[in-house]
Amino acid sequence: MKRLLFFTSVLVCACSSGNQSTATDASMTDSATVDISNFEIKNDVISMNTTINGTDTINAIFDTGALLYYSLNKSDYDRLFPDYQRKNFMEMFDSTRVNSINIVGFDYLGKEIIRVNFESLFGPRYEVDYRMWSMDMENRVLSINDSIDDSQYPLIYKLFFHKRGDKRIAPFVNIPISFTNGKDSINTDWCYLLDTGTPFSFAMTDPTDNFIDFADNSNPHKEIDIWMSDKMKDKKMTFTADYSLDGSEYQHNDMKIDIYTGVRSIRSEFRNIEKINGGKRVVGTIGTQFLKNYNFVIDLKNERLLLKPVKTNFPSLPIVRNDFRVDKNNKVYRKKYGAETNVSLNDSVVSANGKAWVDYSKREQDSLLSVAKDVEWVFEK
Repeated sequence: MKRLLFFTSVLVCACSSGNQSTATDASMTDSATVDISNFEIKNDVISMNTTINGTDTINAIFDTGALLYYSLNKSDYDRLFPDYQRKNFMEMFDSTRVNSINIVGFDYLGKEIIRVNFESLFGPRYEVDYRMWSMDMENRVLSINDSIDDSQYPLIYKLFFHKRGDKRIAPFVNIPISFTNGKDSINTDWCYLLDTGTPFSFAMTDPTDNFIDFADNSNPHKEIDIWMSDKMKDKKMTFTADYSLDGSEYQHNDMKIDIYTGVRSIRSEFRNIEKINGGKRVVGTIGTQFLKNYNFVIDLKNERLLLKPVKTNFPSLPIVRNDFRVDKNNKVYRKKYGAETNVSLNDSVVSANGKAWVDYSKREQDSLLSVAKDVEWVFEK
């Protein structure tokens, strides 16, 4: 479970791709024109203000795949709770209980906050929450209610929950989808972890062989990345495709799909979902780049996902090749197979574009590593 949390949390910080369009909606509204909202969506990451004990406001990522529920970045945690007693080193996480947590004006049904090394995030408390979490993507408004008018949602799908004992802890959804790449097509009927912490449309850890073949023969925008390290060999295939739901008129174009092989298996960790969903294969996660095309409701009472196609356009970052990764000590710890020859594992980054690497902020460093093109790098062996 700890490893799954790490996987989905890493994905939330990644960059996503593509310029989306909805075939049924010719006119698109730029999200920047919306004046009243209570959450933001930038580069396919949803964040909103949360209030702890009625006084301290923290901007946190809305992550329906956050199995630890409300997780607070350690710097904010240490600032808000300077007197907390660190648990025994054998404990997996430090945590504390608070009087209240508020999500943009709505009570959060939980009072435990967990200290983490990544960004602050939260997801619904599935084991006790039976409300409707409604995301109005056109107006960027979250509301949490006891009931919902479902007549405005033309697409409704069953949610299946992984449980620990009798407690719900992770939502899965079965959505039949037809994918096309301009020359080939493939019809699928799979189950996905519903994970707004994943910025991509789909992050597939367990695709079928014929889907891998479809991806391998896909459009010229694909990227095939082989990440190498001293501990593991992973393959990540990134490509774009068009898709429609249930063979309907709801068509979306140029959506980013990531396939991970050798990293982990969502299917093996949640195989019990296939026993309760009619045997539909679990293939990975379905994320924000998919969900942002809809006003959607996570109906925890009736265990449904409701979708209504929208006209709002939330631009995504373009696909850019990332040749290597750098750790907190500014050393290269992972690189692509075939990356530029002057980069080696354990090299130190000296500068980028003539500026000392240590003089960049963490956000600027992440941008250079993730989305910047034509960077002039200097390394020290």
